[in-house]
Amino acid sequence: MVGKYKVITLCGSTRFKDAFMEAQKRLTLERNIVISVGLFGHSGDEEVWTEGTKEMLDDMHKRKIDMADEIYVINVGGYIGSSTRSEIAYATAKGIPVRYLENPKICYIPDIDVEASLGKLKRERKSMLRYTEIMSLRNNPANPMFQKKYDAFYRVRRNEAWREEYFRMMADYLKRDVPSFGEIILRLFQMSDQIEPSFASKMLATLDDSMPIWDKNVMTALQLRLTGKTQEMKLSMAVVIYDRIYHWYRAFLKTEEAKTMLRRFDEVFPEFQAISDTKKIDFILWKSQ
Repeated sequence: MVGKYKVITLCGSTRFKDAFMEAQKRLTLERNIVISVGLFGHSGDEEVWTEGTKEMLDDMHKRKIDMADEIYVINVGGYIGSSTRSEIAYATAKGIPVRYLENPKICYIPDIDVEASLGKLKRERKSMLRYTEIMSLRNNPANPMFQKKYDAFYRVRRNEAWREEYFRMMADYLKRDVPSFGEIILRLFQMSDQIEPSFASKMLATLDDSMPIWDKNVMTALQLRLTGKTQEMKLSMAVVIYDRIYHWYRAFLKTEEAKTMLRRFDEVFPEFQAISDTKKIDFILWKSQ
């Protein structure tokens, strides 16, 4: 806030110049301070494309987001490009609310080479086999064989006391309804004072294979980053980010791009068709970096 006025930064493709100008006028009349883009590269401002200018403008717009109480996304027809998606992720990571001109209609499609990812997976079929073995043993987390395979597949590098409590938690959850990501990560935090979003998601995805994994490749593909000045802020932001990952998977799985990925996965790996659709996409993202 500046005085009694909320500060709103506009984000979106500069091809929608008219929509930017209309939103700026309307939001200003609604008693907001509105920060917009400086140039409209996709609407005729050729200076944007001179050497170094686009990079400077992208960085400057992040600073404009730093100044905002919220961002307002100009997503005409539901369109959200990669640059705007990056700005949304940046604002979200900083805890800045996001509003949209239109309800988001188009799911973000990560820029990955599916065939290259599948080619890499061909050379690592053992990894998928290990995963299916883990899932076949998941009903008994106390089983040393399950723990050994789980540790190896998910690269659990924690001390024995941590591991014992981790698998005890998993066994406890098997006796009741599947917990939320927030409940698991909070219990892990209370156990060790460490924020463990990845291992919280791996436990949840083991209990319910329709749930996604949080790992560096998924975070990179979806342009997400965990930030926060305190442990408590990071813990809260982790729950927000996982919710974004979850809803992205739900939306993405309905797209033609996802259906094509799943069809190709099943063609290349017919022996692993029983793996959940969420996990198949996860495997492809895993090898996309």
